[in-house]
Amino acid sequence: MQTRPRKKLKVAALLVGVPLLLTACGRPAEQALASIMDANPSANTVQLFLSMGHKSENLDANYNGFANGHLLISVPVGSKVILHITNDGGIPFTSGVYTKEQQVAFPGSGDAIANLVNSPTAGIMPGNSAKLTFTANKVGHYRLESLLYRYPSHHPTHTPLGLWAQFNVTQSGKAEVKSV
Repeated sequence: MQTRPRKKLKVAALLVGVPLLLTACGRPAEQALASIMDANPSANTVQLFLSMGHKSENLDANYNGFANGHLLISVPVGSKVILHITNDGGIPFTSGVYTKEQQVAFPGSGDAIANLVNSPTAGIMPGNSAKLTFTANKVGHYRLESLLYRYPSHHPTHTPLGLWAQFNVTQSGKAEVKSV
């Protein structure tokens, strides 16, 4: 007879607990997305707050927990972008906005590969931060990525490991960030 009350208690706990658990599943991603961007349309300014190596997800190769292009940042053409980057991982990273040919997309949006090659001071050391300021002045599809180790003696870059996000400059519309 004792099994019946326990069984009812377990069933009741499941009936209450499972819906609560399912309701909360999307919240961490939504909260992470909300903390990434601060857009001011009247000033045509977008501030992005990115953490590389966030909580060691994907072996540190992530932006705020998003890896492999699952983070999509869109800004209208002409936006002044201020990119605040913190390295919360365990190894040096760098970050910037690049073309598909891995060239700096906009003046000030990252370091050219020539500046990264064999430089002992290149990158953002663990626990440190950097700020990039640029104007997104050309409509197109770009990548936010770390090219720190993109030179012949050390392949692959952090990109195949997952440390990249999509960065789109749109003809019109509003600045937004979303998970894809």
